[in-house]
Amino acid sequence: MWEIKKAQKQNSPNHFWPSCQLKYFRYIPTCVILIVFSLFIHSFLISSTAPSSPRSKPSIFPDRLSSGKTEITAKPIVWPGKTIPQSPDSFGKTLKHPRDRSKQGIHLSINCLLLDSQGILWIGTDGFGLFSYNPALKPVNRLIRYNTNAGLGDGYIYALSEDKLGRIWAGHLNHGVSVFNRKKWRNYGPLKGPLGERVFNITTNPNTGNIWIASSRGLACYRLKDKKWLYLSRVNGLPSDQISAIAFDRKGRMIAGTQCDGLFIGKPGIEKAAHRWEKIDWVYITGPDRMPNSPSGTGLPSSLINDVLVSRDGTIYVATDCGLAISSDHGINWSFFRGKDWKARVEGLYIKQKPDESGYQGALLLQDYITCLAEDEDGKIWIGYRMKGVSRLDPKSGKIKHCKKKKNKKFKFDFVSSIEPVKKSAPLLGVFGGGLF
Repeated sequence: MWEIKKAQKQNSPNHFWPSCQLKYFRYIPTCVILIVFSLFIHSFLISSTAPSSPRSKPSIFPDRLSSGKTEITAKPIVWPGKTIPQSPDSFGKTLKHPRDRSKQGIHLSINCLLLDSQGILWIGTDGFGLFSYNPALKPVNRLIRYNTNAGLGDGYIYALSEDKLGRIWAGHLNHGVSVFNRKKWRNYGPLKGPLGERVFNITTNPNTGNIWIASSRGLACYRLKDKKWLYLSRVNGLPSDQISAIAFDRKGRMIAGTQCDGLFIGKPGIEKAAHRWEKIDWVYITGPDRMPNSPSGTGLPSSLINDVLVSRDGTIYVATDCGLAISSDHGINWSFFRGKDWKARVEGLYIKQKPDESGYQGALLLQDYITCLAEDEDGKIWIGYRMKGVSRLDPKSGKIKHCKKKKNKKFKFDFVSSIEPVKKSAPLLGVFGGGLF
């Protein structure tokens, strides 16, 4: 009987409670420490990512765009700049892939370049963010990489520009534009910035200082005077929404190139008309429906426009997939000449055409397909190709000098995507899949 009561006592819940209590009480200090540590980390994260107080200095970001992403202080990834030229005069070295560990290297695909007023070189890449190279800093800190953690919308940068206030504007593949006020980056998507999420080109009107953005939904203009956005689309007379390039002449006339609808030129008062929501009359210029069967001619050779350049003397240069078009009378009359592969392209058409080789004895370009244009301080025009590197055109003599390809097989010098002029030196070349030259 005594043994049965002892067994019942041992099996009862009250018999095991003191041991259980001692077993779990020893974890209480550890739990308290973990809770206090988690609360400290939570408060630290909130204080570090909270927006600035109203008493802080006002930001010079565009108004009406301040709402959106939380302000994040740019903490760029510092990457030693040993593979980038230490000065614009040194060439042959390239900007290598950040994940590359080999001697030969897989080089970055560069989409655009910008040399700003402070002498800093900005490099927009295809998928690896934005790089800035400041030769005034120490060699270890000269090259800085900015990505989405620093405030960019995405890592695909397709356009770069600097406004009068010194801010850097970067156009993205899927997230509109990002603006850098020399301290922080901030991204503005279609709801707060340009209507299109894909940005093709960004430029500044030299007369007014306003920023113009070519996106997948037409044109967007940010006015510095009243800090407001203006939009141009087919509703107010824009011939096409797919604009690939923008340029301005000295009088403020806009020359815009489209991806498949040719070229159109606006009047000097285009910004005032857009502010009043008035219909704008454009001068519409298109190319032929078929590829020209001659190495030169009049008019535009194609409606596919890759780049537009207005030189200092007012001449308009247009880069197409069928050569270079030139106008010296503000877009009234046009002439063009093509590349050395024009005959092979004509003979390769599905609808056969006989090449017309008569009537032209001038120099030819290296290739029909031109990707970008730039003017150096001597007034010479640099022409970038899709597969043949670059050439330099002298407008006064009409001579064309072709840049020879490096014999070193490590460097791919084919697809030149951007040309950035440099004073007293050859321009910097951004190569898609080849790095920086």
